[in-house]
Amino acid sequence: MFPEDVKKGDALIVFSRRRVHEVAGELQDYGIRCSLIYGALPYDVRHEQAALFSSGRNKVLVATDAIGMGMNLPIRRVVFLEDDKFDGKSRRFLHSSEFKQIAGRAGRRGLYEKGYAASAARPGRLRRALIEEDETIDRAVIGFPRTLIGIDAPLSAIIRQWMDAEGNEGYEKEVAERELQLAREMEAEGIDDKEFIYRFITIPFDEKNEGMRGVFAEMYRAEWRGSHLSIPKHFWGELPGGLRDLEVLYQLSDLLYIYGMRFGVEEPIEDILSLKKELSEKMIEILSAKQRAGK
Repeated sequence: MFPEDVKKGDALIVFSRRRVHEVAGELQDYGIRCSLIYGALPYDVRHEQAALFSSGRNKVLVATDAIGMGMNLPIRRVVFLEDDKFDGKSRRFLHSSEFKQIAGRAGRRGLYEKGYAASAARPGRLRRALIEEDETIDRAVIGFPRTLIGIDAPLSAIIRQWMDAEGNEGYEKEVAERELQLAREMEAEGIDDKEFIYRFITIPFDEKNEGMRGVFAEMYRAEWRGSHLSIPKHFWGELPGGLRDLEVLYQLSDLLYIYGMRFGVEEPIEDILSLKKELSEKMIEILSAKQRAGK
């Protein structure tokens, strides 16, 4: 039973930031120190959390499928506390390949003679997934081709036509709904330079976050007027005290950094890099305090 059966070297897998913190909180109540790894954490924070687990200072790891992306950790047993996830559109069960990729993190560094995988959700589903034969890859995913910008039509119309057109055999088109929506938003404001629009809609950021969406709009409006966004004004002031707010501000700093590099706004780049370092250090401090409480 969780958490009584949790052992040193376990990696407990869930599929949202909220659940990572919930599980970590339960473990802390039992005096179990654990490391946390999930996608919203900056790379250096994840690296620090991984080091605490690798050194044995934290006996358990609570993570999302972010650990399946090339991280080699001394995991004895991968335990799926959940076997379904939200993929951006709907909640679905994990595919066999996803089970295998995450379960394959166990026993990878020679510290343990064998690696194990278990499920606290539906053990039978995990067993079937691990013995199921992998499907042969018979098609590749392609993104929107930049060369189509030359067609005589608004960029949003070109993207829509490309999405609706029948694809070539062996290829599957990448969903471009995000780019389509952003292009329409910019065109609605009278922006008609397709190259200009394309440079903006290919900047990665969380467009579902209203704050970042607003900053993104400030960026393209400033550039369309022939000026740069005054980046430093977004940074002055005291850092927020909550972990979630720090994560969002870090994502915002990433957005502003990419904007600065792509559009030649060089002056604040060093300030942004310094801020990212401060944010990482503050997040590490908050996580360390929580982990000390679970000693």
